[in-house]
Amino acid sequence: VSLTIVEFRKLHDLYQNGKLIIGKAVDSFEGVKNRQIITVKFTFENPDGKHIEGKQSRGGNFEDCSHLKPRYGTSVAILYLNDSNYRLL
Repeated sequence: VSLTIVEFRKLHDLYQNGKLIIGKAVDSFEGVKNRQIITVKFTFENPDGKHIEGKQSRGGNFEDCSHLKPRYGTSVAILYLNDSNYRLL
């Protein structure tokens, strides 16, 4: 995986200064594009109380990844720096 300098800086800032926030899984689904991909849609409130929705995908070489998908309402951890820099953990 190669990152641009901007992407690297954004991740670095997030990991150095981000705060852990608990959110909820809204949806999750599998896809196949040369490997298994799991996409999770999630929601959380930022520290100011603003409702934020996000989506993140991860891929890997899994035989069956259905057991990895969180169900609706499952608590999920989000590393949050600001409204445009956060990541599902």
